[in-house]
Amino acid sequence: MGTANFYSMEDFPLYVIDPEDEWEAEDIYNELAAEADRKNEDLLFHKISIRSGYYTGMQLYVETDGDIPEECDNSECRYNWNMFRSVAIRKYEAEQRKIRRWMKQTAQYYSMTCLEVSGRFSNGTAVYRRCLV
Repeated sequence: MGTANFYSMEDFPLYVIDPEDEWEAEDIYNELAAEADRKNEDLLFHKISIRSGYYTGMQLYVETDGDIPEECDNSECRYNWNMFRSVAIRKYEAEQRKIRRWMKQTAQYYSMTCLEVSGRFSNGTAVYRRCLV
């Protein structure tokens, strides 16, 4: 049984890099992890990390850190973030845009490739193609 090499994200593009050798991969991983940690200090709803591919390479990975404002009612938003639901939703969407800009800049700096899944087989294997971002 096969599997996709990279983890998919619903709201963010898939930026990947496949370094030539193990030493280069370790250096790039450490640099990207440090960049992600610095960016995470400014984020309220998301967390950025670097994940290794199942077979090769690594990717920028973004996940929601806790609840999603759209799935909460007003009292939950007041409890979680001390803001009204409408304000939380706007800040959540603004944070997503900020992360996408950061991902694009970081990917350009490290010569990463943007990929999208063009097909997925029944055994779990995925076929990727370069995307235009």
